[in-house]
Amino acid sequence: HIDEKDFVCLVSARIDPQKNQLLLLKVLNQIKNSHPRLRVLLLGNITSHVYHQEILTYIKKHSLQKKVSIITNIKPESKELVDVYLSADALVLPSIHEPFGIVALEAWASSLPVIISSSAGICNLMRHEDNALIFENNCKQSLKQNLILLLENPILQKTLINNGKKRVFKFDHSVINQKIYSIYTHLVCKV
Repeated sequence: HIDEKDFVCLVSARIDPQKNQLLLLKVLNQIKNSHPRLRVLLLGNITSHVYHQEILTYIKKHSLQKKVSIITNIKPESKELVDVYLSADALVLPSIHEPFGIVALEAWASSLPVIISSSAGICNLMRHEDNALIFENNCKQSLKQNLILLLENPILQKTLINNGKKRVFKFDHSVINQKIYSIYTHLVCKV
């Protein structure tokens, strides 16, 4: 149901209540008439069949079948996963609890603007309206405001993309490995 003119919000996370995909679907339902080109793509394996069924029931009850796609069988580090990121227009991470949120780095590397819950650990490395949009944890109104802001502001989209791409280079494996090596060297020299 996705057309190339649609604005695709990707949620790349296992289908689980902790990941809170239902929050985005509730926002979608509220703004589907004012933003008819908005689509949601849920990508991730199912870890809670009860929650998956709850999502499917919500989609059917609110006639969102043409607005939501769910893919549960893409393997990590596959070409298909990369293709999904490159085909999306934004990443939304609505998790209730998220120790880090590495998918935000994947989104930045894929030139996607990021909308993220304030519960994600990576938020400590983000600046609102600079390299991400950060919404209040589990707050439908806050997510809605930030999503509309992104949808209606192409200049902000470009700003988030450009600043996210700059920020993601600080997470390059060689840079991280060098920092870890420096920490270990410093600790060993103290002993």
